[in-house]
Amino acid sequence: MNVILRVACCGKSVYKAVLSDFYLDIESQVKSALTGDLPSAFIVDKECPKCKSNMVKKISKHGAFLGCIKWPECDGVRDIDGNTTQDKTIETGHKCPECSNILILRDGKNGKFFGCKSYPDCKKTAKVGEDGNPIFLEKKNTENAVTCQKCKKGKMIERSGKFGKFLGCSNFPKCKNILK
Repeated sequence: MNVILRVACCGKSVYKAVLSDFYLDIESQVKSALTGDLPSAFIVDKECPKCKSNMVKKISKHGAFLGCIKWPECDGVRDIDGNTTQDKTIETGHKCPECSNILILRDGKNGKFFGCKSYPDCKKTAKVGEDGNPIFLEKKNTENAVTCQKCKKGKMIERSGKFGKFLGCSNFPKCKNILK
């Protein structure tokens, strides 16, 4: 292909004819790839945890995994070793103070925490204490807080984030004013 393009650049052949031949060749290859079957190297002998059909090797931004061959009808997944990737939750004997349902010990991006079993209806969460019991965070006291300079309605309260503690408006997400 490089030689053909060099010839077209030098003016010895018509570049539109060269590119149209190239485009037709690429177009037929793409169509056959989209309509054809997967290579057998991608299909794995593990069965889908939801529909019991075969699994296929896939890659996402989080790494390699096995996905159901019937996707998007079935969304069953396993990790690349073939283990199921279901959420590992542990029911505890603690009650949610808002809805009286059971609290579940979950794993999040910031570590372990307690979350209500009736999520997303109840979004109550708690930190895990040193003794393993839930520690519920109280609402921030906004009586002595400074008024937000941006929205003039909210109070600047202490929050913690990825880079440490900061002051953020209590009207978040409507107001995104912060002070470091």
